[in-house]
Amino acid sequence: SVGIEGIDAKNGKDVLISDDMDEFARNVVSLLKDEQLRGAIGSAGRAIVVEKYDWKVITNKLDSVYELLKNGENKS
Repeated sequence: SVGIEGIDAKNGKDVLISDDMDEFARNVVSLLKDEQLRGAIGSAGRAIVVEKYDWKVITNKLDSVYELLKNGENKS
């Protein structure tokens, strides 16, 4: 859970979070055995990354911040 802090993903939907070795092993075995779960978690996780953390998304947000800063300086 510490490694996913700040990432907007839901445990059991977008990712499987494990805080100890036994839970991690259970989650890995679940994914290996359940093709449907594996596909659902993989697709949902990828969708979150593309939607919120892709470089295009990040640079657009940065551009907006830079533009606000630039315009704020021009008004002074």
